[in-house]
Amino acid sequence: MKRKHDDHDHDKHAKKHDDHDHDKHAKKHDDHDDHEKEDDVHIWLSPDNAVKIIKKINKELSLFFPENAKTYDQNANQMIKKINQLKVELKNELSGIKDKPYVVFHDAYQYFETSFGLNAVGSVALEGDIASSPKQISFIKDKIVKLKASCVFQEPQFDSKLVKIVVEGTNAQIGTLDPLGVNIKSGENFYLQLLKNMAKSLKDCLG
Repeated sequence: MKRKHDDHDHDKHAKKHDDHDHDKHAKKHDDHDDHEKEDDVHIWLSPDNAVKIIKKINKELSLFFPENAKTYDQNANQMIKKINQLKVELKNELSGIKDKPYVVFHDAYQYFETSFGLNAVGSVALEGDIASSPKQISFIKDKIVKLKASCVFQEPQFDSKLVKIVVEGTNAQIGTLDPLGVNIKSGENFYLQLLKNMAKSLKDCLG
């Protein structure tokens, strides 16, 4: 009688363990394939986030240097106005390509994509500085062909070799997206130019 009880408990535990492992594996697999579930620290690529950051900086600076609060307010309000205007302009500019599938070098553009309703379908590298495995490259190639992605975007900070391998044998073109603005001159309009450059790169390759 005791053995029957032990077998029952063991089988129940094993099933529970198997179900747990299966669910865990399935979730991990789903998270890997789901573009939107990947971690993305590039919060500044959302104009709305940029506005929040400006407001926070303005508030903190005004607390530490109250004598300059008026100037901080003026500068913050001017920049926020420019960002909001540009957001409207870029939404109109990008509306014609929002449904066109494309692939990015690494998953760094979710905030930009969400802001402007764009359709990235995958990334070449799992991490920006780690080369993809042959299996990942094959997976992306198949995705490019199946979804008819017309463009794969490289980044100026990384070797373009991997992107060239991915597009080989497909009809996809190679474009460049720069989430850091490495080639933009420093100045008060740096952020605005960053967003403009990204929008232009997307339009040039997908348009």
